[in-house]
Amino acid sequence: MTGTQQSTTSSSPAPKSSSASVAAGPCGFRKPPLTSWQRCKLFWTRVVESFVANRCPVRASALAYSNLLAIIPILAVVISVTSGLLKQEGQQRIEEFIQQFVNVITPDTKPMFGQLQNDPRILEARKEIAGRIQEFIQNTRSGTLGVTGTVALLFVGIGMLVRIENTFNDIWGIKEGRSWFSRVVHYWAAMTLGPLLLVSAIALTSSPHLQSIRDFLAGLPLSVGQTIQFGLRFLPFLILILAFTAFYKLMPNAYIDWQAAFMGGLLGGTLWQLNNQLSVFYASRIVTQSYIYGSLGLVPVIMIGLYFSWIILLFGAQVAYVAQNRRAFYQEKQTEILTQASREWVAVKVMTRSAAVFLQGGQPPTASEHSELLSVPSQWVSQVLRDLVETRLLIEVTHDSMTGYVPGRDVDAITLHDIRQAMRSGVTPLPELKEFETSLRKVQEQEREQSSRITLRQLLREAESPTGVSGSQPV
Repeated sequence: MTGTQQSTTSSSPAPKSSSASVAAGPCGFRKPPLTSWQRCKLFWTRVVESFVANRCPVRASALAYSNLLAIIPILAVVISVTSGLLKQEGQQRIEEFIQQFVNVITPDTKPMFGQLQNDPRILEARKEIAGRIQEFIQNTRSGTLGVTGTVALLFVGIGMLVRIENTFNDIWGIKEGRSWFSRVVHYWAAMTLGPLLLVSAIALTSSPHLQSIRDFLAGLPLSVGQTIQFGLRFLPFLILILAFTAFYKLMPNAYIDWQAAFMGGLLGGTLWQLNNQLSVFYASRIVTQSYIYGSLGLVPVIMIGLYFSWIILLFGAQVAYVAQNRRAFYQEKQTEILTQASREWVAVKVMTRSAAVFLQGGQPPTASEHSELLSVPSQWVSQVLRDLVETRLLIEVTHDSMTGYVPGRDVDAITLHDIRQAMRSGVTPLPELKEFETSLRKVQEQEREQSSRITLRQLLREAESPTGVSGSQPV
């Protein structure tokens, strides 16, 4: 399914009931509403389960290896644009940027770990890493690699971004990513427009600007100036959270709610900051690797730093995913497993919604919109949509980089029987029961005869009728 969009899911308030159970919902028997503690427990349980089920630790190691190969080409493009914008100050800013990058993948140790903070081997390792990266980038920019080598490095860099997108798409349950053309356009824009933000950040954090800010704050009343200065201390942390939020919002080929992306960004940014504060283990690895590998110790040093960085990024992505689908997960917890009748109920609702929007000339609804409307987990909706597309009852259409769904043929030519059969196509048939064959065939024929008389247009009219059957029960 090309570019399937995922979205937040919302559930309607649970019906009030004094009994131990409430009315059955679209997914079977519904249990009593969850308490706040149960919701919190379920949320973090889902995060951890998804993190393990998606093999995020293994993916983090693979991404760390990919990053190790692609760091140079990506930095070369970014720094080339940056140096062109910074003119004479380019070289100095490049060195500052590379040093900051090294500090990110080799976090600083704080005074609480003073026995390691001043170890010359740690400082020397960082200095050597920065020097080697700058040397490699200079070789790329000077043309030493030649046209073929430079193009190969660019493909390596784009390939890394593709792997990152595919990883995030897997987390969100998206089967196919962007087209290659779309990927090249998006990634090239990120690598060229990103430096503009980098230049702005460097300019705003340069000493002349900081000094002017200090002078301005000094002229303010004491309480106001101190409050602003205290807030400025958290500015790097805020920028980090916003960067994580933007990453979770833009990287997957899906519609990601800003609130969910921010929740993932908040946790990811916090864990990243804690990783910098509590990096005694990492610093000790630098010292150990210098004993074992000598100059080759740079490779495991960078690998360890990149691995923990991706662990944090992927864990934040899982938080964003669960946050976006939390209402559906809560509803899922209140119900039994997705039954065959529930699949058919979801399919009928999806078909009627798609037909209604199509006949009104509206924008085709996406998987995320179906999920939100039905308060059903996005993965369930995606499964139903795949079956409907495979049986040609729905057709995928792309609009503004979002994939929607429209009826595959005239609404008068689609029957309830067609929809139910599409959901039953993958169901394992029961073994033949010859002693009941006559009775079963009679029931099946009656069911087929009745459901074949009901067209999608009739279902649509019934759904729009004020006296129509409520959509809270399975079909």
